[in-house]
Amino acid sequence: MDEQSRLDLGEDLALEAGRTARRFYQQSELRVDLKPDQSLLSEADAAVEEHITRRLRQDCAGEPIIGEEAAGDTGPECFSRALLADHAWVVDPIDGTNNFVAGHPVWCVSIAHLERGHPVLGVNYFPALNGELYFNEGQQLLLRRDADRETSPAQAVPARSAATEHSPLFMAYDSFFYRYRLTRPHVPRISGCTVWNLLAVVLGRAWGAATSAHLWDVAAPMAYAPARGVQMVAASSGLAIESFVPECFHLTPDRPQEAWKLKELHLIAPADRVGEIRGCLVQLGPRGPE
Repeated sequence: MDEQSRLDLGEDLALEAGRTARRFYQQSELRVDLKPDQSLLSEADAAVEEHITRRLRQDCAGEPIIGEEAAGDTGPECFSRALLADHAWVVDPIDGTNNFVAGHPVWCVSIAHLERGHPVLGVNYFPALNGELYFNEGQQLLLRRDADRETSPAQAVPARSAATEHSPLFMAYDSFFYRYRLTRPHVPRISGCTVWNLLAVVLGRAWGAATSAHLWDVAAPMAYAPARGVQMVAASSGLAIESFVPECFHLTPDRPQEAWKLKELHLIAPADRVGEIRGCLVQLGPRGPE
C-alpha cells in the first residue's frame, strides 16, 4: 500500500469512527466501566476501536495494530514487535474519554501509522469540536472542517508562535501541576485530552506541554511535530524522541496504571524552547499516581 492510500484509509477510518462515536455522545444511558488502571472505558471506546481494527485487518493484513482498548490483551512481545515492524498502526478510539462521558467536546479519534517506530502519518478527528480533522500529507499539516473528503477541501495550517507571549499556555495533565512547577510565568491548562495538549503546541497555540502518557496518546500528533519544528524530549536528559522503541515504555509494570506508558516525563515544545522549559522545570515531590 502506497503512502497516499494509507492517508486515504486513515482519513476514512477516522471519519467513520467519529460517526460511530457521535451515536453515543451525550447519551444519558452510556455504559461506562473502569479498566484495571482505573481509567474509564465507555461502550463507545470499544465500538470505535472494533470498527477501526476490523478495517485495518482487512485492508492492511499482517500489519501489527496497537489499540488502547485491546492493549490489555497484548503481551510485551507483541507490543515490541509492532514498534520494530516495517509498518504498524496505533489507535486511540477516543482520546479524552472522561470529556466524552461528561459531554465536553474536547475528545478525538486518533490514528497513526508507524514505520519501525517512527510516526509517519497522523490523523486526529474532533467530531464535537467543529468537526476538525487534522492530518499530515508528507511534511505538511492539513485541516478539514466539518470533515468530508468529497466536499471539504483540506487547507494548510499556517505556523504561528506562542513563545513570545508574556504568559504563554502550558498544557499538561492534572497531577503534573502537583508534582512540578515552572518558574517562568505561564498559564497552566488541562484539556483532558492528551492529543489536544500536544496539538496545541504543534499549532503554535501553546508554549509547551508535558506528558508521560501512552503510545496511542502521542503517536499521531508526533507525526506532525518535526515539520513544525517541535520536539518531544525526556525532561531529565533532554534526549529527543524521533522513533518510539520498546525501551521507552513500561512493558511489564508493577502497577496496572503504568502499563504501556512512557517511563518518564516528556516535554513537547519548539526545538528552540526545549532548553528553556527544561531549565525552569522544578520537581516538587516524588513520583505519584497520574
